[in-house]
Amino acid sequence: MERLIPRLEQHLALKLKLLPQFWQLLNLLQVPITELKEKLEEEFEENPLLEIEEEKEPDIPDEENFEFQEDNIWEKRSEKFSQEDVKKREYLEGLVTKPETLQEHLLKQLHMQKIDAKDLSIGKEIIGNLDSNGYLKIALEEIAEKLKISKKRVEKILKIVQDFEPTGIGARDVKECLTIQLKKKGLTEDIFQEIIERFLEELATHNYKKIEKELKITGKKMEEFLKILKSLDPKPGRNYSNIFPNYAIPEVFLDITSDGKHTLRTNKKDIPKIRINKQYLKILKDPQTPIETKRYLKDKLKTTKELIQAMDQRGKTIIKIADFIIGYQKDFFKEGKSGLKPLTLNRVSESTGLDESTISRTVNGKYIDTPSGIFELRDFFSSNVRGVSSKLIKEKIKDIIVAEDLKKPLSDNKIVEILSKEKIYVARRTVAKYREKLKILSTKLRRN
Repeated sequence: MERLIPRLEQHLALKLKLLPQFWQLLNLLQVPITELKEKLEEEFEENPLLEIEEEKEPDIPDEENFEFQEDNIWEKRSEKFSQEDVKKREYLEGLVTKPETLQEHLLKQLHMQKIDAKDLSIGKEIIGNLDSNGYLKIALEEIAEKLKISKKRVEKILKIVQDFEPTGIGARDVKECLTIQLKKKGLTEDIFQEIIERFLEELATHNYKKIEKELKITGKKMEEFLKILKSLDPKPGRNYSNIFPNYAIPEVFLDITSDGKHTLRTNKKDIPKIRINKQYLKILKDPQTPIETKRYLKDKLKTTKELIQAMDQRGKTIIKIADFIIGYQKDFFKEGKSGLKPLTLNRVSESTGLDESTISRTVNGKYIDTPSGIFELRDFFSSNVRGVSSKLIKEKIKDIIVAEDLKKPLSDNKIVEILSKEKIYVARRTVAKYREKLKILSTKLRRN
């Protein structure tokens, strides 16, 4: 029998370790400017060494004077507006973007399903009866009776809707909502399901000992469940119930000279400025400060420096990517939509040296103010369909359908023919796919 002899061996292995600064940068890159200040203020509350420079508020005139001045301004300008006034108005109108409602978000996903017209109408009925939290507030029997179909068929479509994002949507109560989310996360342990089914009241009152005792589980298992529970959302639709509009605040401003040269500058007004609080630095350097306090402040100082570096890198990354995009899509600013060229994340990655995932995070939800209007950076990306931008094809399809005779709506085949006359060659199924993405109904459903 071979003897087992213990021995020491040395192995050389390469491991990728992401630095805290890099994680910090990744987190900041995916946050749009509208949420950035909120995140920094949260950090500010936890970190005494972090300080946010406040912008000075402009002087506001007295209410009476303001009203008087305002009346005079509009009296003088009521007859006509200058070109500059028109541009300012268009700029302000461009800032406001209509928020996507929960129903719009779900209908978009519903139209992507391979189901027939009847099942589509069932899905619309279900989505139309969801409350602001995403719960179905109508009995399935009622939907079945209204649409003259079986309850079983309604249940089948409800299961499809419950698979949509946000996870947990379409549930009929809290138990079902949390169960859907557990399954989506792959957490199918019976014990977790049983806790939700039997002990919602105990969870609400933090009576965890009773749960442990009745289910004969350890405190460690209970902690594991509570950690999972915190990651679930009992009101999955609430993020879409905000009635106020979202504001598309630009991260970057673009200036183009008469000879076509462009310059970019970051939005310094709306991006919070952060710095190290000097008062706490003095406490850190003071020899009388207790060791524990110094250790705590040193840790926070390290975090603050990493955050400042990440904020600086965030700005540089956005400018670097925006600079390439604007240079690549320069024809768009001369010719409009027809000048938009096919552009992919891979193309930007090759030119900037940045990872595709970093670019994706950067362009999502980040807006640029240009002489042609305010655009999201991702609007300049599109896949290539036989040398033509898919974004352009979608615009063409939309324009064709808008101009059609309502009594004789165009078929997808007819749209293919019209596009071919403009030397845009696509298959009928491509037109159908893009039409659905634009949320445009089929020929039959568009007929008056």
